[in-house]
Amino acid sequence: MSPYSQLAYWKSFFHGDGYSHDQIPDLTGKVAIVTGANSGLGYATTLALASHGAHVFLACRSQERALDAIELAKKEAKEKFPTRFASTDPKMEFLELDLADMNKSRQAAQEFLKKGLPLHILVNNSGILGVPLQLTIDGIEMEFAVNHMGHFVFTLALLDRIKESQPSRIVIMSSLFHEKAAGIDYDTIYKTGDNEQQQQRQSTWDRYSRSKLANVLFARALARHLINEPHLYINSCHPGYCSTRATQPIPREKSNSANETGGWSMNRLLDGLEDWFHRMVAWPVERGVLTQLYLATSPEIESKEIRGRYFGPIANEIEPSTYARDERLQEELWAYSEKLVNEKLKSFLHGDYYAHDQIPDLAGKVAIVTGANSGLGYATTVALAAHGARVFLACRSEKRAKEAIERAKAEIKVKFPHAPDPQLDFLELDQGDLNKTRQSAQEFLKTGLPLHILVNNSGIYNGPLGLTVDGIENEFGVNHMGIKASQPSRIVILSSYFHEKAAGINYDTIFKAGDAEQPHHHNAWDRYARSKLANSMFANALARRVKDQPRLFVNSCHPGYVATEGNQPSTRGGDQEGWLLSSVNNALDCWKAWLHNQITIPVEKGVLTQLYLATSPEIENKRISGRYFWPVALELQPSSYANDEKLQEELWEYSEKLANEKLKA
Repeated sequence: MSPYSQLAYWKSFFHGDGYSHDQIPDLTGKVAIVTGANSGLGYATTLALASHGAHVFLACRSQERALDAIELAKKEAKEKFPTRFASTDPKMEFLELDLADMNKSRQAAQEFLKKGLPLHILVNNSGILGVPLQLTIDGIEMEFAVNHMGHFVFTLALLDRIKESQPSRIVIMSSLFHEKAAGIDYDTIYKTGDNEQQQQRQSTWDRYSRSKLANVLFARALARHLINEPHLYINSCHPGYCSTRATQPIPREKSNSANETGGWSMNRLLDGLEDWFHRMVAWPVERGVLTQLYLATSPEIESKEIRGRYFGPIANEIEPSTYARDERLQEELWAYSEKLVNEKLKSFLHGDYYAHDQIPDLAGKVAIVTGANSGLGYATTVALAAHGARVFLACRSEKRAKEAIERAKAEIKVKFPHAPDPQLDFLELDQGDLNKTRQSAQEFLKTGLPLHILVNNSGIYNGPLGLTVDGIENEFGVNHMGIKASQPSRIVILSSYFHEKAAGINYDTIFKAGDAEQPHHHNAWDRYARSKLANSMFANALARRVKDQPRLFVNSCHPGYVATEGNQPSTRGGDQEGWLLSSVNNALDCWKAWLHNQITIPVEKGVLTQLYLATSPEIENKRISGRYFWPVALELQPSSYANDEKLQEELWEYSEKLANEKLKA
């Protein structure tokens, strides 16, 4: 424990409580979820929230214990507030939640969402400690799974509802023990078959401290990702050393050997001393719960814009450990958690918070979708046309585009039998050639039509190194340079999570200068990541330049790892490499294909984020522009490079320079 934390902690024993039960405001109309709500701090939180008018869901594994807790809480609330509950009961309900199972954590969130209620307060209180080493059904070490992963899934699955319900709060329970963790050793979290000895070397306190560090890391990362949500407040806390079931001293083992009677007596003595110490220093639950109640209910949280902070008892802000404050570690945890979820749930975990049936009537709207003859582009085209928009399929191949048009018309008639005939047109577009890109825009302008929606979907990746006709490295040319054609009401620029892998853009490796050979030291993923970083940077720069246009909204997004033609696993193969190497490559190809099938999400789901940005009324109502979204319709922060205005302007100037050189504009 740092000296500052010790000082703040012990100060609370000698100074008044920074928050008290009688400071909790009226919560009538508020809806809350408390995890681990049937005992200890969770029960005390539930009782306090319900006593002040909130509708509280007790998220627990055991329905029997939750219903018992509800009856007990109703009785206590009526005794404490006889006037308020003279003719009515406090509002409390059971919500089944098993945090040790990621799928059940997601199902619990989905069950709540079906109720159609807002969610103003989420208190991630549940936690375990002192359990022997064991793995969950997902193969994850139990304390990390329950204390972090289950809450990670549950929180993000509820996040869109929480955003809709602003002002809203998320309180994540951590512990002072997070300071004992020197980072997170991810090799000991998930059972891989060869890490059993590493896992066995960790004590239960090591595992607990690691999970509590994860709580603070997650709270701070989530607060940063949602910094553009004006009235959503996310904080974490340590409640103090409270007298709960989880903190009861663990008795030492009794020896069965007569030769060890002395040792057994010593263990009994130590157990007695621990029990005495626990009784002397442990706080009553009613006091320990005050810090999380402060974060969940106090008007100060909004008035002082308190978010991404860490609090100790009572309502006392303190600095968490240096590891907890490290943004790199926060993002590492986020990425690792996403990876585990994708492996186990076979999808991004945010749920479908924008659905095809939420797309408004688009009659009279005109849209262009690049790369529209397959994959996400085709799915976008079908969705827009099915809801009344006239859509231009901007592609290189007229043959493939017309085949896609016929296929889309047939699909729309089946799925939307009462819809008018789809209006679909081909627009020739070769984004590998700047001149043809301009010509394509000019051809559209000749139609005299308005342009309300531009979805820059087309892109390539994981291909061999090549130059466009303009001498620009292929992936950069296709993915970025061809998208400065128009200014519609909505511009949606498809980026990728892989933009985070690019540490800026090395412009010396993009354009072939004279007879100099194109540098080959960048692999396909480096080139792809760079082009996707350019997409995010361009979207932010363009949004800033047109901010004086009141109804023009520019955003970028990552669709998820989607099963499209573009991301099919590349194969090794090759008989010329010899029988052994060929066999190894074939085995690797099979493994990659299996993994691909396990973690990809269908196109119909992957397309929802760009459809949200292209069609949702929320974009105008909330004036969402210059933002970056993940599946499904979840706003997140892009990389620090993508957010860097200086780098955005460098890209803009470089792009204009290339365009001027090639188009003589």
